[in-house]
Order: sequence, then C-alpha cells, then structure tokens
Amino acid sequence: MSTPIAVLHEHGLTFHQTGPLKKAGYDTAEAVAELVDAHRDYAGGESALSRVPSMGPRRVALVCEAVDAWRENQAPRTPDIECQPPCVHCSPTSARRTKEDLTRRIERMTAVRDTYRTQADDLAAELTFVASRYLADDGGLRFSSQRCTGVSADALAWFGVGVRSEPEEDEYPRDQFDLSACERTFEMAPQHVQERMLPVLQQYRAAVAANPRA
Repeated sequence: MSTPIAVLHEHGLTFHQTGPLKKAGYDTAEAVAELVDAHRDYAGGESALSRVPSMGPRRVALVCEAVDAWRENQAPRTPDIECQPPCVHCSPTSARRTKEDLTRRIERMTAVRDTYRTQADDLAAELTFVASRYLADDGGLRFSSQRCTGVSADALAWFGVGVRSEPEEDEYPRDQFDLSACERTFEMAPQHVQERMLPVLQQYRAAVAANPRA
C-alpha cells in the first residue's frame, strides 16, 4: 500500500519542498524514498532527484533527511523486553539494527554532510562573485548578467535570491538581489565561508543603506 507524500510533512518538509516532487510525478513517500536511494548511489553528474525543477542542493538534503526520518519511524519495534534494565537492542524506543546497518547509515550521513559543505562553499564563492560585480557596476545600483558568466540561477535560488528568466535589457534590478537572503545565508554559513563573504556583505549593506529605493 502506497503512503501519500504528505507523510513527509511530519518529518520536516513543507509544501514548498514536496510540491515540486508531486509535479514531477513522485506523489508517494515510497517513490521519493527510491529517488533518494538512487541519488545517494549516483556517481557524478546530477541524479534524478537533483534534476527535479526547483530542487536545489539545500532542498535535496532536506528531502533525504525527511526520508531517513520516515523510514526510521516505519522500522519494526521490539514489543516486549526481557533484560533489566533494557539495553539499546531491546529498548522499545529503538529499532533493531545490526552493526552493518549502522555503519551504512553513518557512511550515508557523512557523505551528505561532506556534499553539503562542498556545495555551500562553492555557492558562497559564486554569491561573493555576484555581489562584487553588483557593487562594481553603475555605482552599486545594478549589475550586468554579461559580467556574471558561469553564475547559475540555481546557485542564487539556493540562497533564496530570485532571478527572473527574462531580465530586462540584460540587467537584473536591485530588488532581485535580496539583502535579507544574503544575511540569512551569512548567519548559516560555516566560519570559513563567513570570512570570505563578510567584506562584500559589508559593502552591500552600505550600498543598500545609501540607495534604499534604488
């Protein structure tokens, strides 16, 4: 029996995160779980999960975590215990897991963590580059997409920064580079990423303060 994808909302996902999956045809928790397994086993390039529209690296990580939590909740429990006090294997609040199961789980979590750190570092570098170009162009009021070759809309969207698909005259208006999104990103970033972003972020704060309605 299939489980509706809405069950993943109980494990941290929102409608904004499950919506793209449903539109892509993955409308059950089982289908999403298979997608997550394929994503983790995929070597190089983009997996089917990462190719789902609007599914950036951050959302991919959240979906993987939600599926893990859902599976953990579905795991069989030990109804009765004999040993006193109950050990970790007999506790009714813990699923029975072999050493191999735990090892595989730790390896997967480590891989997700390392991937997230690499992507966060790379995208922070892209964001810093965009902000630098933004400040260098036209007195800090706008930046030209021609000067930002190689910076993807997905990279900006990962940080909550919106970029229109059809910019006017190849220029992105200021209101599409959201300072509050940059501030949130800065707060969540690792220290070494913050150190790289801080000088540009300080300039950007000053530019916004000097041109509040630009």
